[in-house]
Amino acid sequence: MFELSVPFRQQHYLAGLVLTELAVILDPEAEGLFGLHKKVINMVHNLLSTHDSDPRYADPEVKARVAMLYLPLIGIIMETVPQLYDFTGILVNDTHGPRFLPSPAPS
Repeated sequence: MFELSVPFRQQHYLAGLVLTELAVILDPEAEGLFGLHKKVINMVHNLLSTHDSDPRYADPEVKARVAMLYLPLIGIIMETVPQLYDFTGILVNDTHGPRFLPSPAPS
């Protein structure tokens, strides 16, 4: 029900298009798309923020219906968590702020 299926994409064309692009760009098998990760993640973040702060969607029932458009996002994220975040990384705090570095390759 909450997957990025063909019926979902047909019924919710724009949300389906955005989430399909996100899934394609974050696909670990896709090559040469790494530079687009930040752009597509920012795009989805901006859409979520805009929908959340839009006064037309202030009613909780309306807000819940808009949020349902993004439920396929959960599946997309669950499939790409290892790619989005390296849980074995090393936390460093330098001039760029705190960030994780990939763990060294095993010898």
